Amino acid sequence: MATSADDAKETPSNSAITIHDFELGETLHTGPFTTVLTARLRPSGKPSLPSDLRATYVALKVVDKRQSLRAQTLSRVIQERRVHARLNHINVLRMLGAFHDEQCVFFLLELCRGGTLAAALQARHDGRLAAHDTRQVVIQLINALEYIHAQGIVHCDLKPENILFLRANADGSARLDSLRLADFGSAVVLEVHTGEPGSESEGSGRTASLNYTVHSTVWCTAPEVLKHQRVTKASDMWGLGCLIFYCLSGTLLFGSERSAVDAQRAIVFQEPDALRQRVLEAVQALPDAHDLICGLVDRVPEQRYTAAQVRAHPFLAG
Repeated sequence: MATSADDAKETPSNSAITIHDFELGETLHTGPFTTVLTARLRPSGKPSLPSDLRATYVALKVVDKRQSLRAQTLSRVIQERRVHARLNHINVLRMLGAFHDEQCVFFLLELCRGGTLAAALQARHDGRLAAHDTRQVVIQLINALEYIHAQGIVHCDLKPENILFLRANADGSARLDSLRLADFGSAVVLEVHTGEPGSESEGSGRTASLNYTVHSTVWCTAPEVLKHQRVTKASDMWGLGCLIFYCLSGTLLFGSERSAVDAQRAIVFQEPDALRQRVLEAVQALPDAHDLICGLVDRVPEQRYTAAQVRAHPFLAG
């Protein structure tokens, strides 16, 4: 359903804050509807503003209302604000506030000096992480996923660009022990069901409705999401498996970055034996990693490793 420009007013805002209260710095990211910049509260800023915004830089995410409205994504922006505002965990990017004017919606976010996991991989000479670095990333991601799942939220877009690091080392490289899960624009809020025997939500007690539209990055998206079936916590476990493979191999498990169609076909149609062989060839020196990845990218959601099983897996024990 299309969203009118006036619907953006549903986004909670702090009328005390305007864009003119901030000094704008460097541009960190530019997308079709979104720009992210560094920003700092002006010395003459309003005294009523939160203390978190004072004497420090933040990341200011600016979403163009008109462009989002044309692409019918404005409702996602409103949903992102509502979802992200609920979250408070050391491994989830902090939202410090949000406001809007006639043209844009603004998110005030924790500024991550260590950059993205994508950038960290690109900075490595072979484009991948060592096993011990991958373990460090996965443990923090499991912390974040267990937390958001307990809040009834599935992230649905676990790509390296959405994994940030708060701090950087002296040489500018990412401090991998400061992970923050970011960007809840594709997140799904799960409905609570009874979990009675025979129900579709048995076990988790939560499932998403069938009218979910795919907005996430295809190559890390679970097959049930691509097929517009029910989204559950297991959908994020699939994305985690794809991410672990990418960290250890430097390549995508499904398709290619240039062809979303190829990725979608591979996710939906690739034979399990061929998939296991592909994982084996990429991480053959790490048999525990092979088992973990294959256990996460099982096409049957109920058969995938859970977050608790990942935490207890031999690969994470080193």
